[in-house]
Amino acid sequence: VHGYLLPVVTIMEPNQPEIISGPVNSLGYAYVTIPANVPVLQVTTRNGTGDADVLVFDPDNYAFLSVRVGSTETLSFASPKAGRWQIVVGAYTTYSGVSLTASLITPTALSTNTTLTGLSGVLSSETFYRVTIPAGTNSFSVSTSGGTYGDVDIYLKRGSPPTTCSTSTNLVCSYDYRSTNTGNSDSIILTNPVAGDWYINLYGYQAYSGVTFATTTLAITTISPLPSGSVGAAYSQTLAASGGTPPYTWAVWSGTLPPGLALSSAGAITGTPTTASTYTFTVRVTDSASATNNKTFSLMIVGALTITTSSPLPSGITGTAYSQTLAASGGTPPYTWVISSGTLPAGLSLSSAGAITGTPAAIGAYSFTVSVTDSASTTATKTFNLAVVGPLMITTSSPLPSGSTGTAYSQTLAASGGTPPYTWAISSGTLPAGLALSSGGAITGTPTATGTYPFTLRVTDSASITATKTFSLTIAPP
Repeated sequence: VHGYLLPVVTIMEPNQPEIISGPVNSLGYAYVTIPANVPVLQVTTRNGTGDADVLVFDPDNYAFLSVRVGSTETLSFASPKAGRWQIVVGAYTTYSGVSLTASLITPTALSTNTTLTGLSGVLSSETFYRVTIPAGTNSFSVSTSGGTYGDVDIYLKRGSPPTTCSTSTNLVCSYDYRSTNTGNSDSIILTNPVAGDWYINLYGYQAYSGVTFATTTLAITTISPLPSGSVGAAYSQTLAASGGTPPYTWAVWSGTLPPGLALSSAGAITGTPTTASTYTFTVRVTDSASATNNKTFSLMIVGALTITTSSPLPSGITGTAYSQTLAASGGTPPYTWVISSGTLPAGLSLSSAGAITGTPAAIGAYSFTVSVTDSASTTATKTFNLAVVGPLMITTSSPLPSGSTGTAYSQTLAASGGTPPYTWAISSGTLPAGLALSSGGAITGTPTATGTYPFTLRVTDSASITATKTFSLTIAPP
């Protein structure tokens, strides 16, 4: 055949089948004009009876031959040269009713996570797909499985459709990866593939039916950083993945988990952290087809959640506005505060932010327990005591008992309400000469001069509340 000058018998249109027949040893001739920028040209014979072989000449007169038994021939050409292609059909035996087609094929676009079911193909069939792999993809796989019979193989190539070859054709093979297992269970797994368009050719090494085809990108979907944990508080976080072929197996690939935590093969990080710090580690997930993906996580372990405000709380005074904000440390802010047992003094309330505010209405000693919860649902509790007292006042009457010159004098002042102990001082005026006021409220000494003396005294309690009162003191002659 190679030496013959081929007369054109049939002018074919792309994608339009021609039904042909021929006696044994006959040659049938045709040509088809292929436009520019065609992804795949596929010349096929299908159906009919007998055994017809196919010889194809490209525009540069290079010849390609397919000589399978029967009339099921396939010759595929990626990015075929534009121009006239010549086709010769040779009758190895008499054939009849055979469909000859020159198909212009655009590979079907699929996402990186697609499953197609119920696929079938005849002997030597080639079905093309295109997948665009985004940058940063760690793992990409294509696989076939199932089926009721047959043998399908996978060919994979970046940038252009892959072509196949066998002992039945003289095509030049062009592919980056292939899987040619016996039967319909084939897979190709790429680790850190180059981003861009990848093309897939499902090749019917034998006729096949009922096959499932899948493209998957195995990805770890859990976001970093992980929810923080607290020292001494149970921690649990389950990692998640998508794509690939479940089930997944998890392991720490590099770095270390916080002390007290461990990663199970099912992806659960559990335990009770023992040391506060920020930890960085990389985990690896592996699917059942041995595809892998890695991701680096950070996990902050904070100190144990603790209420740091001391008890008892500063006392309140009836009828006087009160405000005290509780404080906590550790855990994961923000914090939420509640009364877990007991009651606040009448007139006071606790906000979720930890502020005890209001105006106390009744004197008394109160005990209550406060609970704080952080954003990780860890809780801590503490019992507080809070006394509510009456208003601070000086109860000693004026005028004070009189004194006389040359005679020792002593008078202790008294106060009530507020929060003892009290501290006394002269606010204005002066005591009689020879007398002094102690911080404990005692006026003592020996007067040296007669007269009536006005002065104002101030008392301060331990909560820095003050009260004042003006007194007079007469010093008479002996």
